[in-house]
Amino acid sequence: MDPNYRRLNYVRYADDFLIGIIGTRAEAEAVLKKVQTFLRDVLHLETSPEKTRIMPATEGVAFLGYTIKTTTGNSQRTFRKKASAATRRRTASERIGLEAPFEKMQAFCNKHGYGDFTATNGLYRPKVLNSSDYEIVTVYNAELRGFATYYRLDPWIRSRLSRLHWVWMQSLMRTLAHKHKTSPRKYAKSVRRAPGLYVVTHGTGNRVLKIAVWRPTDLQRVGKPVYSAFVDTQPRESTFIFQRTDITARLLAEVCENPRCQSEPGTPIEVHHVRKLADMEKAPFFSYLQSARTRKTVALCTPCHDHLHAGTLQ
Repeated sequence: MDPNYRRLNYVRYADDFLIGIIGTRAEAEAVLKKVQTFLRDVLHLETSPEKTRIMPATEGVAFLGYTIKTTTGNSQRTFRKKASAATRRRTASERIGLEAPFEKMQAFCNKHGYGDFTATNGLYRPKVLNSSDYEIVTVYNAELRGFATYYRLDPWIRSRLSRLHWVWMQSLMRTLAHKHKTSPRKYAKSVRRAPGLYVVTHGTGNRVLKIAVWRPTDLQRVGKPVYSAFVDTQPRESTFIFQRTDITARLLAEVCENPRCQSEPGTPIEVHHVRKLADMEKAPFFSYLQSARTRKTVALCTPCHDHLHAGTLQ
């Protein structure tokens, strides 16, 4: 409670920085003036008028996609003195916290075309209908999991994702139902394995691929810092949708289809396209993609595939 107590914290990422001050507003304005003078006279830089401002910690400020603000904690601890009963007391309040902004979730929903975020109404996505069920779920999982992983420093991210997850789930089920010419309710019932658990399969017999629909409860290390070098890596869902070979064809192609193949077991398998796409070069992109997905393919090991293109395949 020292009236002369002061503290200043500084954090920077690339050209974005944030300064937290425990003090008066006049002192914060003095610090801001010194920073602007240093940037202008020493580094020959100017601060952005739209992004540079002084805000009370209770109102929060946007930084690297998060909202940073003070929150009042409700946690309690048990205190016990000798020869006295234990008592429960609230811990210190007004702690700095990170929140995933509502606006970011709405923008993410609109960007990927899941549907109306405000009305919680999911829509099917026509651009992924040429993909297999396995690929569609892979793309949806990668998108939402990547978004949630970035915001997992928010301790309440699982509950904050409820609206986005609902629209995302509706969009996924309606997309798969549209692909199979059925209703979303019937399709969801066919892939439901337990409350909240949905598993989509691809293939027949012993060669079956299974993929579970991602859930917010699958998110790990919520509220804890992550020091992985891949924390900022964006999911490349387009690599699953906009490629000429179905990912399931590559995953299920475990054996070389050349009857005279002499490669060792475990040799990587590649998918060879029998029919060329020379006639489709000037076609619209999605027509070209659909033709690429539906043409005949042959699974060959890497050596056999190389010999085939060289004209020396036995």
